[in-house]
Amino acid sequence: MARMVHRFAFLLSALALFSGAARAQGLEGTWLTTNGKAFVEVKPCGQQLCGQIVWLRNPKDASGRPLRDGYNEDATQRARPIMGLPILLGLQAIAASQWQGQIYDPERGKTFDVQLSHAAADRLEITGCGLMGLVCETHVWTRRDWPSAEQAAQ
Repeated sequence: MARMVHRFAFLLSALALFSGAARAQGLEGTWLTTNGKAFVEVKPCGQQLCGQIVWLRNPKDASGRPLRDGYNEDATQRARPIMGLPILLGLQAIAASQWQGQIYDPERGKTFDVQLSHAAADRLEITGCGLMGLVCETHVWTRRDWPSAEQAAQ
């Protein structure tokens, strides 16, 4: 009987791990931001998920230099290139098709608490809140393949 209980407990643990991995896998991939300025790739980082900028529509500043994290509140981080910048941080599944973590906005230089909802296979709703949760914004990202050579050249 004890052996059967141990097998059942192991099976439940394995199912819990599998279902968590399946939920997280649904978020993995490349996403086009709301304004079409960037692609963000979401992938595992340890036990969580993270996302980094992997493509920018306009990757250079007016001087022709790669964009930098110039608005970062931490002056020591302002030389970081925007390309490759981690912006989704510490995402953890909280329910079926829902995650929470943080998002870094390089256009404001600030990090916000965020909740993500995978509303459809190609649609991700991202809600970030600031000012102690009093002001929130929701953006919709769409799952897309990498830009074509023509799109990347634009």
